[in-house]
Amino acid sequence: MTALVMRTALFAALSLANLTLLWSPDVLPNSWFAWTVLREGNVDYDEFTAPPVAVDREAYFFRACGVSTFTGTPRVPRSIGGPPPPGPGDHICSVFPPGAAIMALPFFAPFVIADIGPNQLALLLAIGKVVAALEEGLAAGLLVAALAPFAGRRFALFLGVLYLLATGVHTTSAQALWQHGAVHLLEILALYLLLPLFRRADVSRRRLIVAGLALGFAVVTRQTSALFDAGILAALVFARLPWRPVAVGVAIGALPLPLYDLLAFGSVFEQGYGAKTFGTLPLEGLYGVLLSPSRGLFVYSPFLLFAIPPLVLAWRSRDALAPLLRWLGLATAALVVAYALYAEWWGGRVFGARFLTDALPVLFLSLAIAAPRIRLTRAVFGVAAAWGMLLYGAGGFAYTQTPGGGGVWDTDRNINFDQTALFSWVDPQWLDTLRAAASLDAHGVASIALTLLVLAALAFIERDALLPSRLRS
Repeated sequence: MTALVMRTALFAALSLANLTLLWSPDVLPNSWFAWTVLREGNVDYDEFTAPPVAVDREAYFFRACGVSTFTGTPRVPRSIGGPPPPGPGDHICSVFPPGAAIMALPFFAPFVIADIGPNQLALLLAIGKVVAALEEGLAAGLLVAALAPFAGRRFALFLGVLYLLATGVHTTSAQALWQHGAVHLLEILALYLLLPLFRRADVSRRRLIVAGLALGFAVVTRQTSALFDAGILAALVFARLPWRPVAVGVAIGALPLPLYDLLAFGSVFEQGYGAKTFGTLPLEGLYGVLLSPSRGLFVYSPFLLFAIPPLVLAWRSRDALAPLLRWLGLATAALVVAYALYAEWWGGRVFGARFLTDALPVLFLSLAIAAPRIRLTRAVFGVAAAWGMLLYGAGGFAYTQTPGGGGVWDTDRNINFDQTALFSWVDPQWLDTLRAAASLDAHGVASIALTLLVLAALAFIERDALLPSRLRS
């Protein structure tokens, strides 16, 4: 437990070391949730459309609580296929599911109780960044603890650092109160609790139920987590392992979502996003989310390509973890296809591959199971990992944002309405950010220095795992 606490603190510090607020308007409803629940005793956001906050009631992250009475043309752009804005007499609700906001509520509650207003944007973003960094720090700590028994502690620590610094975690989910950080924490917690079971260790019924609760609440946080849950349950069933306690936990853990939908929208069958559009051409979407120069998962984090062979080879393997890899691999493939077909597959004005950060728990599990052992593959893996750390490291402190959130590169190229720039190899987002990072200012120097300092502290604390035995003191 002491090791987990120490790693969580240092991993969270890695996400805070960039000394930057990277955010999007997406995160605002999650921050305001504490004020509407604790002050108003409801889940509508009506009060935020009046002073002192005074947000446009037609903002894309708002919808009617129930059926909208809006008629006409919205004043501001809205999500493709999403619900219409609220009508003049409608109560206003968030389009997002409540899980991330519920998990963050204890951190915001003291400020609500202290009568600090929800119009303090810098404070909201700072609290959200701390919450996100702690969620991802704990997720990385649990990831290391879960992977170390079969990957070795040294490689597990390396993967933990890559998870935080060489993926979209570093520029999105560990930086602001998106849903991804909470989802990662819940899914990795479930893996941590269940991996011993797949390795044929004795696991208590209570542990299985807790794992199920985490999986269920992940769906309350982001509905696409249902694919991960289905993969876990299928793996348990086909491996002939105890699945019923986990399924019970999933059902209980997911219960807050229909209850919230009933309270907010008047029906357990309604959800905030509305009837989303999945009309992107399959090849275009797959290229976009995996290989496009400004959103491709394998462009920004090419070392993740090493996670694919184990997911495929698991179908011919009799290893104890093979059933888990098979079904989580299928779940991840379904997730990739879903995001590829999604009308807004690029994930908004963000740095790197935001949507497919949801696949990271599975991909890092796969990396741990098949660690590169040949010198050449180790070298290639190392170069690919260094590239990911370079891009996301630069994005962490040099990705320029507009005053209203979202990147300047994306805004200048109007990528939410014309995705041509996302496919350009002449002017990719990461190259623009590397140029900005190369012009080091005091902020950039401080960010790099703090990151190296935290890494040095982590290396010192974990020196018994990192140093060869002959050099340990």
